Amino acid sequence: MHLCSKQHFRVFYYMGNIVNTFPKEERLNSKNNIDLLFKKGESFVHFPFRIVYVRLSDEDLSARAAMFVSVPKKKFKRAVKRNFLKRRVKESYRLNKSNLLSILEQKQQRLAIAFLYLDKEIRDYENIEKKMVESLEILYSKL
Repeated sequence: MHLCSKQHFRVFYYMGNIVNTFPKEERLNSKNNIDLLFKKGESFVHFPFRIVYVRLSDEDLSARAAMFVSVPKKKFKRAVKRNFLKRRVKESYRLNKSNLLSILEQKQQRLAIAFLYLDKEIRDYENIEKKMVESLEILYSKL
């Protein structure tokens, strides 16, 4: 196992495979799956996130977990700020998703997840990552 020394750009190698990546299959962009997520999904709030999730079948989703991030235009008028927050949330998910994927692999489940950003202010990366870890732990307990 090899660990790069940079603090915010951690890449783990395990037997030649990169563990912390965010491939296209893990991005939730199908309108049908997103509609299903908000119609039949369960949710909880762990500020600054509202997490909505739903279990899907193998036909609906190719990856074990697919996610997307939403930052409301009502709270952040400028697209630059919305995109900045989305990048922070995606990066914190990417670095901390390994436990979620292993749990889903053990249970043979597939999951669609939406992270809705609720705060009115831009938080620093360390705070977002801390809240992401806590949110994912709550999600583990609900599976």
